[in-house]
Amino acid sequence: MRLVRRRATVSRYGVFSEGVCGCFTKSLVDTMIWETLAADRRRALRRPLGHLGTIRTEPGSTPHYCLVIDDSDEGVRVSTSHDYDVPDEFVLRLSGNEAKYKVVWRKGRQVGAKLVRRARRAT
Repeated sequence: MRLVRRRATVSRYGVFSEGVCGCFTKSLVDTMIWETLAADRRRALRRPLGHLGTIRTEPGSTPHYCLVIDDSDEGVRVSTSHDYDVPDEFVLRLSGNEAKYKVVWRKGRQVGAKLVRRARRAT
């Protein structure tokens, strides 16, 4: 097995690596990762989920389904239907766990919320 050493150049337009012919080629995957890391300055790493969860305003209230787009140790991003306005504070049930969140931003059907109380096993 032969290891080939390639020279790479990082610029604001992406990551370029030197090909076999000596010309530089741009790797789309490397560029996407580089731009994502550069643009995302959050304190906690986001994890993409795409799971179905339920939102409740208080115990015993009617649950409303939502799509949990991603989460982190400090918050969550959810998407809801057009006919439901997410309350400023809510309890999100996801994978059998419940956690309390407070809305930080809203953009169309998507809502970003920060964690108020850690997840506990739902009963």
